[in-house]
Amino acid sequence: MSSESTNDQRCKSVDLDNEIQLLQRVGRSGSTESSDRIMVDISGELVDFLSQVAKTVMDKSKNKFPQEPDEVVRTIEANMNKFSQRLKNSQNVKPDDSICLAEVYLQMSTIYHNSNFKKEKLFIGEAYLRQCVMLLRDKELDPKAILTVTLAYLELGHLWDKLNNLNNSRIFTNKVLQLYKSYTQDNNPVPVRILTTIGISVGEHSITLEKLYWHALRNLTLLSCKNIISEVEQQNIVRRMHKLLAKQLERTPSVERIEWTKDAIYLAKLFLTYDRFAEAKNHIAAAAFMMKQYFNEGRTTVDDTETLPEKEVVLNEQYNFGMNRVNICWAWYGVTLLNASMKQLLDDNMEDGPSGKASDSQFRKDSVIQLTRLLFTNLEKELQEFTAFNIDTYIKNYRDARQVFQHVLDILYEVKLYVMRYNNLELYTEFVKCTSKVHKYFACYEQDKSNRIEIYEKRVLALSNIMRSLRPEDHEYLFGYTSLELSAATSALLDIKLENLPIEDVVNSLEIKDLVRSSVRGFQLYLNHFPM
Repeated sequence: MSSESTNDQRCKSVDLDNEIQLLQRVGRSGSTESSDRIMVDISGELVDFLSQVAKTVMDKSKNKFPQEPDEVVRTIEANMNKFSQRLKNSQNVKPDDSICLAEVYLQMSTIYHNSNFKKEKLFIGEAYLRQCVMLLRDKELDPKAILTVTLAYLELGHLWDKLNNLNNSRIFTNKVLQLYKSYTQDNNPVPVRILTTIGISVGEHSITLEKLYWHALRNLTLLSCKNIISEVEQQNIVRRMHKLLAKQLERTPSVERIEWTKDAIYLAKLFLTYDRFAEAKNHIAAAAFMMKQYFNEGRTTVDDTETLPEKEVVLNEQYNFGMNRVNICWAWYGVTLLNASMKQLLDDNMEDGPSGKASDSQFRKDSVIQLTRLLFTNLEKELQEFTAFNIDTYIKNYRDARQVFQHVLDILYEVKLYVMRYNNLELYTEFVKCTSKVHKYFACYEQDKSNRIEIYEKRVLALSNIMRSLRPEDHEYLFGYTSLELSAATSALLDIKLENLPIEDVVNSLEIKDLVRSSVRGFQLYLNHFPM
């Protein structure tokens, strides 16, 4: 994936309102025991209150959060203050009451920072998250509390990013990394969410400390795109991500393999932004290997249980989507390799120039070269079957560039068959971007003007065909983006054709006028589609 695509990504963190599902209202007895034999001792009144809050947050998330706090929210907030005062005064307090109340504050914070409230209302959510953290002071490493406080820090990082205070966002997100390190360096039990210990479900895929740790690392990589993270920190984050994936690789159950594949692809794209092609290649191949493992294990389960054909259909759909996500990443691998290699060739030429100074990008690459390669070495033999490209160093000649270009086109053809059949918007968008960029970057390797024109004409034709397959009402953003990309490609073709063309030919050429009209029409279509 190209660095410009990575920079387009926005910070995302765990959305609590999508996680919480109330299964049952627990009784008045607040003393329970989880399946992990972790005892909790909470006042019955607080147990009921947390159940009410979780249900309220879940209901409001389904119906979209209100523009202003309603009466239900105000009543809950009044009760929050009442319970807070009771804890301060130590009136009939059970040992885990503070953990339960901290979860209440965490839940209520989502109403304010996942809503359409005015910006100043975000500070109420921030205050609730800070209160959650304060209630758990000196209890952070309690297995019943660590998930709640970690979520609070993660959401504080996300909230401060919304408020454009990137330094605060970085500070709070780093707290997650510190908690994870402190908890996992000792032989602590598997942490549990206080919600689950009292009978409230947090969804099919429960939140784990590792998932929160990964989210924090991912959010920090997005902050690095905003120049708030140093290069040393960035490389440390990448190392931590690889270490976590390697740790999970040996023990990931089948139901988690899709998530692991998605995370490995994300890290592979990060490697591509640093031109670390060998590591990117290794991680993409590992993602494909993991999807194959998921499919094989799924088929075994279907055969053993003689389940209905619907389950096999779902398995095939998940596998095909996962493998095409891998294919798109391989396409970005080739696209990035073409682009980075051309920049490297230009950097080499600059070193031989009058100043004798290398470019900034050259210094960055030199620093990256010193790093230890992060590879899944224990899978070296298995991954050979899933490796789409042999080359993992900068391209030095036209022949290799053309081979990479053709291989990317072959991969995109497979992706095209999938997206045309299933109309998956995520992959469709990536397909359009790759199709345009691979022609654009390969054209730079062509020395002959007529050959460059031919490549740009193929780029325009490919994008024109895509435009004809899109419907504005069904593909709103993709339609607008493709019209812009097509206009840019047409303008680039026009620019090449204008090279060394006498002015009288420019004025009289019908072809030039057609290209101008086509380009202007596309730009106008984009502006009409996305008005100011």
